[in-house]
Amino acid sequence: MSGTEQWGALNGVRVMEFTVVLAGPVCGMLLAQMGADVVKIEPPMGDPQRRNGSVVPGESKHYQAYNHGKRSLVVDLREEHGRELIHRIIPQFDVVLTNYRPGVTKRLGIDYETLR
Repeated sequence: MSGTEQWGALNGVRVMEFTVVLAGPVCGMLLAQMGADVVKIEPPMGDPQRRNGSVVPGESKHYQAYNHGKRSLVVDLREEHGRELIHRIIPQFDVVLTNYRPGVTKRLGIDYETLR
């Protein structure tokens, strides 16, 4: 088994994650621990938790703790080409995980009605 293969109940399930702060990243982390392939979508400046109490620049302990086991992809959802990228790759995923405030997913073009 190579280092990129996952084992667990969710092996083969692909999750696209749009989350911040705590509850969303922890949910994604738990899915990854159960074997899902979780890809966290981050803005160009990175997840705000990367810098929160950081000892190593861009790698705070909170960020490391709540995002281990995931891959990360930088996408600027405020730009049309960023949204187009997400819309192009979303068919490869089984689950979309988000914990943005009400209305934010619609404004960014990643709401259920748009992505389904």
